[in-house]
Amino acid sequence: MTLILDTEFDGFGGELFVVEENQHAAVLRERLQIARDLHDTLAHSMAATLAQIRLVRKLAMVAPERLAEELERAEEVALGGLREARAAVTRMRYQAVRDDGLGAALGRLTKRMRLRKGMNIELNVDAGAFVLADERAETVFRVVEEAVHNIERHAGVDRGLIIAKVKPDTANGYLEVIVRDEGKGFDPNVGVIGHYGIPGMREQVEMIGGSLLIESAPERGTQLTIKVRL
Repeated sequence: MTLILDTEFDGFGGELFVVEENQHAAVLRERLQIARDLHDTLAHSMAATLAQIRLVRKLAMVAPERLAEELERAEEVALGGLREARAAVTRMRYQAVRDDGLGAALGRLTKRMRLRKGMNIELNVDAGAFVLADERAETVFRVVEEAVHNIERHAGVDRGLIIAKVKPDTANGYLEVIVRDEGKGFDPNVGVIGHYGIPGMREQVEMIGGSLLIESAPERGTQLTIKVRL
């Protein structure tokens, strides 16, 4: 009887260890998401505000008659940053995919980019990918969201493409998501100090057992491919 109880307890302990590991991974993913959102929002708004302040300081010495105009612009920049920070907090509280599904979340993302940023992001989602609504799909959405914002900030184009499909494979198949643009491109092997983009996206995808491939070169556009087994 003791041996049986010990064996059952050992099995339960193993299951508990797995649960704890999964919880730890979920916490790490959440922390990465918060760090990424706050970095993107605060870094860009604060950099813009700092640039405006420096301009005002120079004008105080060489063209004081322009101070009122530039101070008004500085206020607009600060208010814009505040709105973006509040929006980032809202996004962190709202689990877009697990509440509504991957397809609906991607649809809102492309609509938001069109209305707020004037960007045309073409979206192609098949039926299998559209209904995905688990934690893995949520993570994939966050990575795609960051990739789309990178198109806006760095690619120098106002168009892009998102393709999300469930492809057959062993067991339940796998989700493949592609984000593509025809912009300036870059060398993905060269890291940029102070930027969490590529390493952060790759770490998130790897935490859910997936892979991230980034293909790009200067003046040849960029393609990001995410693959996650279901």
